[in-house]
Amino acid sequence: MSAEQELLRDGLGKFLTTRYTLEASRAAAKTGSGWQPEIWRSFADELGILGASLPESVGGSGGGPVESMVIAEKLGRAQVIEPYIDTVVVAGGLLQRVGGAAAQTVLERICEGSAVGALAVTETGSGASRTLTPATVLPTGATCTFTISASGVRNGAGIALATNVTATFTVTSGTVSGYYAQVNTSSPDQLRCSLHATIKGHTKYPYSGSGQNVWTILEVAQQDPNNPNKIIDVYRNRSYTIGSDRAGTPAVPIPPRMQTSITISCC
Repeated sequence: MSAEQELLRDGLGKFLTTRYTLEASRAAAKTGSGWQPEIWRSFADELGILGASLPESVGGSGGGPVESMVIAEKLGRAQVIEPYIDTVVVAGGLLQRVGGAAAQTVLERICEGSAVGALAVTETGSGASRTLTPATVLPTGATCTFTISASGVRNGAGIALATNVTATFTVTSGTVSGYYAQVNTSSPDQLRCSLHATIKGHTKYPYSGSGQNVWTILEVAQQDPNNPNKIIDVYRNRSYTIGSDRAGTPAVPIPPRMQTSITISCC
């Protein structure tokens, strides 16, 4: 790694440590664009990371894959939800391959932070009936515009549409609230991708091994109130000794009045 790349890594790491919080990120995910526009502007104006891997001809720094990996690693570690991968890596990479004046203009806007990329939709159906499913979450309550480019739609004779077709719509808000407020229940596909976006940032713990794991968490969350050295198995209605009985060997039945149901939330 070069000195410039180390400087990029350290500068971004310091910014995320001092100015990026999960609380603000999760709050932003439930409203508006689904991320923090002011943070995005700082990525462009203060840090210059949006153009770090893009050519100097479009206002970038002329970097490449290493810069992208350094940035993505730091953003991932901080659980950043701003669309860096969609915009810079995916859209930026494709636009460089396409080339031309239009692509040049969009790349310049990406570098300056005024353009954001989004993954395309997938299409199912045939004939005049088609279903388009976005690969990224549509924020609940957002107003969206869908445009069909006339030149991209042709009939059997190869004749294109006369003009572009534009449709504006508002994303259904659904019936959820609180932590799951951004989950979109308007369709199975939207439910799937928006639910994934909500829960994917959770902390994962191994089933066993050294350090904190599923067992050490359960030994605290399901501690037997009558014996701190035991854990209650609510499924088997048994009390096990912490540590030694993890495989489910010697057990003492739990009286019915002590049975309980415990839910662990890592959010």
